[in-house]
Amino acid sequence: MSVILQSLDKQEFTVSMEVAQQSMLLKDMIAAREDAESPIVLKFVLGSVLAKVIEYCEHHQNDSLDENNALARSYDISSWDYQFLKADNVMLALMTNASKILRIERLRDLCAVVIGNLVCGKTDEEISTLFNMRINLPGEIRELVDNGKTWTDFRVQDQPSLE
Repeated sequence: MSVILQSLDKQEFTVSMEVAQQSMLLKDMIAAREDAESPIVLKFVLGSVLAKVIEYCEHHQNDSLDENNALARSYDISSWDYQFLKADNVMLALMTNASKILRIERLRDLCAVVIGNLVCGKTDEEISTLFNMRINLPGEIRELVDNGKTWTDFRVQDQPSLE
């Protein structure tokens, strides 16, 4: 059985139920909907971003829930995930936002770790340049970024570093 997802820019993606249900939001929407044939419209995500999120979910569709939770907590990133998350920084930020709204916890957590590693020790201006947006971090968040302690136990399996 499959489901059709429609992005903000009206791109449609047909995905298996296993892929769709990695998203807790989609799982709830599928269970609650009356018309199983019509597309699920996702007005908050562009097609290019949804395609990347679907690619991630397809790759991880056979992972057990326990395996997903353990990996997310350990901050170990597989070689495949490492290559996947090497997207441009704007796409990385958009995938983080989409995975947060779609409630795909492991993808959200992995994106957050990579973003944390990218911004650690950077000024607001450098962060703005990285993500092509204006950043003005509040003092308490700036302190976390400056000291880097939140992201120090990050490591990548089979990869020397993210740089």
